[in-house]
Amino acid sequence: MVICIKNTEKANFIVLKTPSIPSVVVETALISNPKEEKRLNNSKEQDKVANAIYQGILDYYK
Repeated sequence: MVICIKNTEKANFIVLKTPSIPSVVVETALISNPKEEKRLNNSKEQDKVANAIYQGILDYYK
């Protein structure tokens, strides 16, 4: 599952500006949100997030 967020913030992450380092930034949840924090502590939800990231990377290279 890949979700595109319409409202984005800009940040100057050096790793994203260095062309010799393949990189990606993934925001999985906001720990200030109790529902999202609970999901992050659930191993099944962690697997879903990990699989979604993995699938997104595979899709990118297809």
